[in-house]
Amino acid sequence: MIYRSSRLSTLQKVPLFCCIEPKSIGLKSIYVIRLIAFWALLTSCVHSAFSQNCPAPAFQPSTQNGVINWQQFPDFTLPFTLIYSGPRLNDTQQTPLRKGFTHLAAFTGADGNLPRANRALLWYGTATGIGQPWDVLESPWANDLNRYRDKWATEMRAFANLFNDSRGKAFPEADILMADIERHYNTNDSILSLKRRKLVPPPYSQLNDAAFLTRYQRDMQNLYAAPLNYLRENGLSTSTKLTAYADTPIRNTFLNIDGNSWQDWTSNVERVHYLTKDTLTNTVGGSFYNRQDFLLPSAYYLYEYPNPYAGNYLAYLLFQVEANKAWSSKDIIPIVWLRYTGNWINQPIRPWMAEATAIFPFFAGAKGLWLWESPGNSGVNENLANYEYFVQGLYRISQFKDFFTGGMAYTPKSARDHFADQDPIWRGIIKNNQILIAAHNPYAAENEPTTITAEVGNWKQTLTLRGRETLLCTYDLPESALSLLDFKPTPNPASNQLTLDIFSSQNRSVRVQLVALSGQTVHEQSVSLGSGSTTLSLSVQNLAPGMYLVRLWDGTHSVSKRIIVR
Repeated sequence: MIYRSSRLSTLQKVPLFCCIEPKSIGLKSIYVIRLIAFWALLTSCVHSAFSQNCPAPAFQPSTQNGVINWQQFPDFTLPFTLIYSGPRLNDTQQTPLRKGFTHLAAFTGADGNLPRANRALLWYGTATGIGQPWDVLESPWANDLNRYRDKWATEMRAFANLFNDSRGKAFPEADILMADIERHYNTNDSILSLKRRKLVPPPYSQLNDAAFLTRYQRDMQNLYAAPLNYLRENGLSTSTKLTAYADTPIRNTFLNIDGNSWQDWTSNVERVHYLTKDTLTNTVGGSFYNRQDFLLPSAYYLYEYPNPYAGNYLAYLLFQVEANKAWSSKDIIPIVWLRYTGNWINQPIRPWMAEATAIFPFFAGAKGLWLWESPGNSGVNENLANYEYFVQGLYRISQFKDFFTGGMAYTPKSARDHFADQDPIWRGIIKNNQILIAAHNPYAAENEPTTITAEVGNWKQTLTLRGRETLLCTYDLPESALSLLDFKPTPNPASNQLTLDIFSSQNRSVRVQLVALSGQTVHEQSVSLGSGSTTLSLSVQNLAPGMYLVRLWDGTHSVSKRIIVR
């Protein structure tokens, strides 16, 4: 793994000219040398002003089975939600909480007094185990919800008994609770296959295909909301954040990512999964989506090297973040696994994948990661170095964590397009005239050199990678390089007033347009922006409910985002 630094002070560079003895040269030569020295001093100062910083932490992966060497990393924190479901082994000190993680979701007998703020509960089998149609047929009909409520009550009491402050109570005290449901059909063909099942009540099986699909999707969405409604309505603390495994507007898809354009993925409501679609507004929403406090897309990897799709793992991960962020203002926290699924299920992923997985999602706007492990994998009899590579990635990010508070993500190319083109990936976070860059070529051969040109405005930087390493460096940016224009609409959805928090890296005049999906411009105005942040308020109370596009354009640069008016 190669890390580079060119942060050399002027005093370190200029003395190269002091080795020439004055007696061996003439006055003209002295003048020339002084001129050269002056030029070296000048260029050294310029270089120092626009320098780079690539720290090189020491790291030695464990070779012994059943070991995670947490102690080789200093204690550190990150401004993200990081949930650990991995092997605890003999840990009784809640060690992951000192190594970047904020929550534990795998517990030992020593965790009875684990602080509430550090608890995350994974509710396996939310819909299974009692022989109902939801479980057996993935059908939303003829289910006995009273039996489900009894089951859920029993499971909540079991969670409560894990901790001293909730033992014997009806509900646990926890910061996060994730429902793992996974009992629905995704495709129209699979849904329609239910019409042939005898256990589907005749009023439904006799519907025409279109009506059957509509009814299935609506009733399944409401059934998915039922366990979360039960929790909220029967005593679970309102401060416990709820989410569900992989139930996001854009679901964990792989092979068809490049089958649609990036614009289509982020604007065509047909791409939104029915579990998270409001049937009235025909956009993201509905009973189940509205119960989730944050979204948990799944990003498990499918293909082992040298499969030609193996290198798509990183674009796949980033796509889950970027595509769901485009549809939802809720926090995105991907759930990741350090093993393959599919044909290579349970086989550990490659070390460079583990490290990159811990780094890149934050450059795409993820607010955290849930590091999962199957409860059946204790890790006792296998090498667990991938966990160390993952923590290494977190630790490297922690050295630049200030960038992720108030910094702006710079995405030169969508993950969807990287997936299609199978090319090296780089991402940036800009803050205070500096950029933090992460770069990786998942398609490279071992030790193969890769050269990437990173560009921001008129600033360019050559990035050199070896093999599949992840480069993580900061670079100073000249003011002239910054020409970014971005904004955040809040609240979204909006009903009366819409606020645009606009960031401009320079003074400029922009046109602000509000465009209906029909293409009609319903509002337009000019705004003069100064360098930095500007707040603009727009009235939307007289607009018809639905989805709109907000567009900012300065004649050269354009940025657009969707809003929902209710």
